[in-house]
Amino acid sequence: MNKVLSDLYDRFGHHPLFAKLRRVDIKDTPIFKKGAELADDIRDKYETSDHPAVHKVEVRWLLLLLAEASAAVVVAAPPFSALQMFWRASLVSPPCVLLP
Repeated sequence: MNKVLSDLYDRFGHHPLFAKLRRVDIKDTPIFKKGAELADDIRDKYETSDHPAVHKVEVRWLLLLLAEASAAVVVAAPPFSALQMFWRASLVSPPCVLLP
């Protein structure tokens, strides 16, 4: 991308429009500032919300992260995978047997 921009600058660098475009900093534009303010407002409303839907999204997000982490562990350490399977099997309650 820098090669393309430098090539354009070599060809059209003398043009005032191109010179003006090179001086523009996107973060100083009013549109960017308004978007950043809007994103901050949305983030504040999300962080301070007590709505059940927000909590459900957070729980699902955490479960997704946990699933990704455990999948990475299973791939990285196969012996740990066997330990996980044993642990899951031990969590299952044994069937009830009724004696006469």
